[in-house]
Amino acid sequence: RVIALASFGLVLLLDRRLLVAAVRLARRFGLAEVVGGDMPSQRAIGRAYAWSVAALAISGLAFAVLLSSVDGEPLRVAPVAVVALAWLAGFLAVPVPAGLGVREAVMLAFLPASAGTVIAVSLCHRILSMAAETLVIAAARTRLR
Repeated sequence: RVIALASFGLVLLLDRRLLVAAVRLARRFGLAEVVGGDMPSQRAIGRAYAWSVAALAISGLAFAVLLSSVDGEPLRVAPVAVVALAWLAGFLAVPVPAGLGVREAVMLAFLPASAGTVIAVSLCHRILSMAAETLVIAAARTRLR
């Protein structure tokens, strides 16, 4: 819960000036090489954020559809938020590849479904996500030709 609440502070980084300051601070610790002129415009940051929110919401909705088909419950909105929280926890767990296990632990903590159901649906969701990413890559490569 603390991580989820603290993550709201990251919204401040949507302001390009604060984002540049954060990158400069990260650079002092050897964490980043990008500065100022390499940063996208304020408008591009806003549009990218909007697309990212939409993509995460759609991914969460896909998980909710899969979950409702397995547990027999009607489609609920709560799993959408849980998937976003689980994604964030998995992302922040840097040493764990793709947040494997971390995401599922968060889902188990917040979803009223059995462990077997959550793990099975999460695995299906990961596989379908990889298939969708592959399709998008193929479509982009075809368009670039």
